[in-house]
Amino acid sequence: MSDDVRLNYCRLWQSILRRDEADMKEHSRRLGIEKMYPLFICIVTGRSWDAVTQGVDQTAVSKSEVGQPTSFSILHV
Repeated sequence: MSDDVRLNYCRLWQSILRRDEADMKEHSRRLGIEKMYPLFICIVTGRSWDAVTQGVDQTAVSKSEVGQPTSFSILHV
């Protein structure tokens, strides 16, 4: 894996933890994901988009998130 990919992946996680949607979008774009970046982030985190925007480190995993595709992913696949 290139240094560029590793750096952008780390920055993506930092933006997720900061709940900075503009940076999430930018670092997803740098990793090759543009239009579907929210779905990509849901896949990376294993969390719903609601949990991502509320803070993955601030919200407990809900029963509806465990073992089920997110409603966001169903709508955008």
